Amino acid sequence: MDPPRNRRSGITGGPYWEYRYRAVALATFVGGGPVRLLLGAGMVLAGFGVTGAIVATIFGQAFSTGSLLFSARQRVRSQLQGSVVRTTRRDMSLSIAAIGS
Repeated sequence: MDPPRNRRSGITGGPYWEYRYRAVALATFVGGGPVRLLLGAGMVLAGFGVTGAIVATIFGQAFSTGSLLFSARQRVRSQLQGSVVRTTRRDMSLSIAAIGS
């Protein structure tokens, strides 16, 4: 069990720069910040307006997804056995209901 200090920092986003969360922090920062901001500003100045800003958001998310898939690929290849994720129908239905609402 984690000491209370670690649980409290987890709630406030503290563990992002721990070793195992560096890829997430980098993808969130770069994909959500500079890529989206610079591409969005460039496309708006080029005359694409709100559509350009939306396209920049999509490219920022694509960058985040690609960089996380790249880092996950390296981590999965280093494991000797595959990870097993078990979910119940209740968990799946609640997730789908949360997305749909």
